[in-house]
Amino acid sequence: RQLWWGHRIPVWYRKGEDRKDPKHWHVSVEGPSDPENWEQEEDVLDTWASSWIWPFATLGWPDSEAETARDFHYWYPTSDLVTGPDIIFFWVSRMIMAGLEFMEGSGLDARIPFKNVYFTGIIRDAQGRKMSKSLGNSPDPIELIDKYGADGLRFGIMSIAPQGQDVL
Repeated sequence: RQLWWGHRIPVWYRKGEDRKDPKHWHVSVEGPSDPENWEQEEDVLDTWASSWIWPFATLGWPDSEAETARDFHYWYPTSDLVTGPDIIFFWVSRMIMAGLEFMEGSGLDARIPFKNVYFTGIIRDAQGRKMSKSLGNSPDPIELIDKYGADGLRFGIMSIAPQGQDVL
């Protein structure tokens, strides 16, 4: 799926030149020193590319001053992550890899963004498929909130959900 928003790909093309020729590319986070002669790639990175830096980007990374601040090291690494098991590869493993790559520290425990991962269950339809907007197999949450209230909806879902198991 193509997104229209997100982190832009850090590639610029020299104006008036062949975009397929790498000699006319500028690749950097900062951009070219003469931006008036270049056009930035309009495409954006996949949504998971920004999601995997979430544990430290929310704390000011890559600003070196933010990384040396007391709050940064107070909140990173954290202790727990709660997520669905369906995104282990897309999100959880990539956050760990990003922490190992970008965070400084002498040991793994200082670089891996969380110590524990807890998995929630997934709500499924009568055929066992994950409920989703794209499949059209789920109720509209706004209609449920209008009917039962937000707290009522949360309580109802939590009360039928066995810990760590899917809800059928």
